[in-house]
Amino acid sequence: TRQNCTEDRRKKTIHPTEKADEVWQRASAITREIRDQAIQGFTQKDLDDLKRLCSRIHGNFSDSNTTDSDFNPCRVTNFCDDETETSATESQSV
Repeated sequence: TRQNCTEDRRKKTIHPTEKADEVWQRASAITREIRDQAIQGFTQKDLDDLKRLCSRIHGNFSDSNTTDSDFNPCRVTNFCDDETETSATESQSV
């Protein structure tokens, strides 16, 4: 719902309805359960390392890296063999 802003009458603030808040609470609980299951058995160091590595991966997709004319987000790299690269449309055996 939209409500008038108490600090600036030109502005409106948006607030969730009661039903939306209920849905948000359920979704948040499910998210916490999934996260707890996903990190089961990980130490805090493991989680810190994972966060650091994911940040590095995310950095590889920064704007400065996407200006490369060879950049192809659909390219799949086999992490076991640096020489093997295939496009996402090519079939791969597992």
